[in-house]
Amino acid sequence: MNVVARLNIIKERIAQACAHAGRNVAEIRIVAVTKTATESQIMELIGAGHLDLGENRVQVLESHAVVTAQTPGVRWHMIGHLQRNKVRDVLMLVHTIESVDSVRLARE
Repeated sequence: MNVVARLNIIKERIAQACAHAGRNVAEIRIVAVTKTATESQIMELIGAGHLDLGENRVQVLESHAVVTAQTPGVRWHMIGHLQRNKVRDVLMLVHTIESVDSVRLARE
């Protein structure tokens, strides 16, 4: 099963859960984690209109961000542990850092 088919299954499950809970599905943001994804799988997701992507390693995030740099609207999310010495590098690449785990890191 390709990544877009799997994403569609996840979207359907979220829609069902939202209907059950009385929530609006538009309030939910799915961040597709690219941890083991190939560049072609990432581009396949983007081609299907999915623009929120997450990565947990700074070096991998940097290489994936280069591949998607020419695609408008892509929003990268840093989802893994982030060391203070790498914050400045990551800030240039991401829309959101999901893994701020200390006040010290937030200040950096």
